[in-house]
Amino acid sequence: MDTESVELAGRGAPRARRRRGTLALLASVTVLSIAACEGSNRPPDAVLESAVAHRLAGSWVIRLEVDPGSMSSAPRTGGVTGTVAFVVDRRGRTTTTMLSTPTHEGVFDVDFTPFGWPSQPSDEAPSAAARVQLPDSVYIVFERGEGNLAIRLWGQSRQDAVTGIWRAEGSRSGGASGRFTMTRDASTSAP
Repeated sequence: MDTESVELAGRGAPRARRRRGTLALLASVTVLSIAACEGSNRPPDAVLESAVAHRLAGSWVIRLEVDPGSMSSAPRTGGVTGTVAFVVDRRGRTTTTMLSTPTHEGVFDVDFTPFGWPSQPSDEAPSAAARVQLPDSVYIVFERGEGNLAIRLWGQSRQDAVTGIWRAEGSRSGGASGRFTMTRDASTSAP
């Protein structure tokens, strides 16, 4: 190797070290950013450990009554009954555009065909998300498919019951509103 090549290689070495250092710094910042964002949707511990958060976890029987006149066409029945189940989302993984900082994630099984709405596609799990607010407020969102149906529920938790109002939105469902009651599912209680 001649003197000029050694000189050029010498000048390139600091640049290569700087480039590696910059890449290492960027990788570290990226990892820290991802770690910081991972729990950014997580509610405060005081809410997650509250009595209302503990009460909402589990399986529930839900009854939705439709308000007359809230639907464009008359429903075949005044109400529907089904099941909803929730677990506390301690890691902040649940995401929905319809509810900020959910405290619970879950699923629901309610047949809305008596309201004239299409049945749930068999290949889609109907998701539920909930947020509790101290001391006893509960906000719930049911979602079925892409824009198919979304139901928002607002209620108060009292012992083994949640009561409140609901509103449905969706391209196929039109819209509707009414009242709901959720009671603890006795069939899933331990003996």
